[in-house]
Amino acid sequence: MVEVNTPRPDNAEAALNEIWQRPQNISRAIDLVLADSTWGPRIDETTVSVAGFALGATAALSVVGAELDVASYLHSCAPDREPRGPDCGWFAAQGVDMSATNPDGLAGMARDPRVTSVIAINPEYPEDLGSAPADVRVLSISLGQLARTSADGRPTPSFVVPQASVFDAFAVCTFAGPKILMEEEGDASICGVSSDARRAIHQDVSDAVISFLNGGTE
Repeated sequence: MVEVNTPRPDNAEAALNEIWQRPQNISRAIDLVLADSTWGPRIDETTVSVAGFALGATAALSVVGAELDVASYLHSCAPDREPRGPDCGWFAAQGVDMSATNPDGLAGMARDPRVTSVIAINPEYPEDLGSAPADVRVLSISLGQLARTSADGRPTPSFVVPQASVFDAFAVCTFAGPKILMEEEGDASICGVSSDARRAIHQDVSDAVISFLNGGTE
């Protein structure tokens, strides 16, 4: 397993291009691993799986060929519609318009044929993404009940953990976690209902992912 985890951008302007940079990072990571003298020979490059959470899930879906409706995406934070992205407030506060996203980068988003299955957990901008091609296996996981459809009208997700929230993708908090969050004017709900509840959610997701990777149905 290889983790691709780029640093969080320092400002909203730098974050604009993550939508197309992250899929590129996934493909570059695959290139590097396959070129490695130790790991490359051990990998079947025709059966690569990619998993992602939030914008990482959007990147994972993009890299398997789910097409982004660029025009719709660029208006996700427009004042005449309900904000559909988690960063809309951040963009607005820093005077950043999504229309400034690099057009060449958006136009260069393309499928990586080596990736044949994808696990997408709470992808961002799902309304602007089409479905993955029929020859790609997809496990779409929702932490919390989401009534959404993809850009081409197909229902999503395929596996729901209704008692969870998006924060339950995070690690289990320490005992002092909620207090620390409140002292820093954060949101104590990030720690979830309890450590045991979060561990149970992690187990449910883990079981679903392992079953999927072992050939179970989506």
